[in-house]
Amino acid sequence: MRALVNFIFAIIVSLILWWYAKIDREYTINYKLPVEYFIAAKGLTLLEGPDTVLVSISGKGSDLIRFKLSHPKLYYTLDGSKVSGTFEINNMYLVPNLNVKITPILPKNIRYRLDEIAKKTLPVSPTIKGKPRIGYIYLGWMVEENVIAEGPKTVLMNLDSIPTYPIDITGKVRDFDVYAHIFTEGLNLKVNPESVKVRILIDSISTKYIQVILEDTVLTLGIKGPTRIIQPINSLRGERIDDSLYIPLPENVVLLRQP
Repeated sequence: MRALVNFIFAIIVSLILWWYAKIDREYTINYKLPVEYFIAAKGLTLLEGPDTVLVSISGKGSDLIRFKLSHPKLYYTLDGSKVSGTFEINNMYLVPNLNVKITPILPKNIRYRLDEIAKKTLPVSPTIKGKPRIGYIYLGWMVEENVIAEGPKTVLMNLDSIPTYPIDITGKVRDFDVYAHIFTEGLNLKVNPESVKVRILIDSISTKYIQVILEDTVLTLGIKGPTRIIQPINSLRGERIDDSLYIPLPENVVLLRQP
């Protein structure tokens, strides 16, 4: 029994020694490091500047473990005396400052640009992806409220509307409502509200035969389109232009047959 205990104890000690030998070695890893900016000047905000950088981290195994567990970041203070400039990527700006060495990979340094803070009321333009079920058609969307965006003046000047994260309509067969979050990635904008109610319009595709009234005759022709659009239509007016027949049709409606 004592021999077994001594054997197990020896294995444990060996594992501990092996572990300490491993973490005491020097290692180098690539790491995507977050970047945070503190802007001391009022009325200014960040217009350009990376939010992450790819760096090489060198140090002992134990230091690299502490590095990963500490959720490190690069922290830069901008006093507003310059609206643009460059910072180095090194341990001076590392928070917390750990016993590792940072070598920048991409980018090689931090280039920043500041801009005035502005506000603007923007309509929402939802982003749609996917297609309804076969036999149905996407007709559009409705949004009743605008958002107030706050951020760099240069960015807001170039925006006439603001998108949402994609709304998936794959396989849908009827109208539906969804709360969509406003998309602000890469724009450095704050928006209020952060999400809006979007009504998605989807309808079945139907066919119907109607009378087409010309100057000299009346034709019966088929039309195809969204049910809610063609259902109220009983007749349309048209005209002959040379050898062609011109019939003004509502959007998403087509003729099935033309003489």
